Amino acid sequence: MPEDEDGPGTLKFLESVRKASSRIAGTKPQSLGLHSAVYFYSATGNYQPTAFLAAVQLTQELDTRNELNLFTPHRNDFEELLVEHKYLINQIVRKFGAGIRSLNAVIRLYRHILNGVVQGKSESEIIPTIAEEENMAFLKPIVDPEKGIKQDFSTERKSAVFLGEALKTSLRCSICSARLHRVSMHIDHSIDKKFGGLASDENANIVHPYCDSTYKEWKRAQAEASSTPEQVIE
Repeated sequence: MPEDEDGPGTLKFLESVRKASSRIAGTKPQSLGLHSAVYFYSATGNYQPTAFLAAVQLTQELDTRNELNLFTPHRNDFEELLVEHKYLINQIVRKFGAGIRSLNAVIRLYRHILNGVVQGKSESEIIPTIAEEENMAFLKPIVDPEKGIKQDFSTERKSAVFLGEALKTSLRCSICSARLHRVSMHIDHSIDKKFGGLASDENANIVHPYCDSTYKEWKRAQAEASSTPEQVIE
């Protein structure tokens, strides 16, 4: 950034950072509550700056294009494919380099997977065809994931095992079914308070902040728009 003598440019930049961070984490209504093990770590269990930047850019693009409500019902399937094929991001980073040098390629990967999921395609239709995307022909599936693994646990392997356990034991959102992070969740009333719902264990669901607010209200509005008042069941 150029020198900002009076500060407005700095304030604008900080506001942009705050908006982006509140979209990916936290408990505010706009938070998607992205699980760090899904989006920010590599297949070997290491923090991956490129993957973090790609998650930020993806959420910003979804927001700008008004696609967040399209993303939410497909989020779980999208994230499951990301987890299963994290090694593709490692291949991209090895090809183009770390940080922003690989960012565009990772975004193309994310878009390819998300578009395929939205179109109802299977994993076998989505993953092999990513190599057909522009500048992505170098991507190769891992045929034998056990090949080359040593007898002693390396630091990376230990991290990968820990990450895998964290993913397996994650709670799931009651609305979109994707993984929840413990610092980005809401307790939702199954039966809304305005319809007499109590704050009881039986009436509680754990959900993403965004699912609990914007998406739930959007779904309700969609149902009301397509039904007569008598047909809408709360």
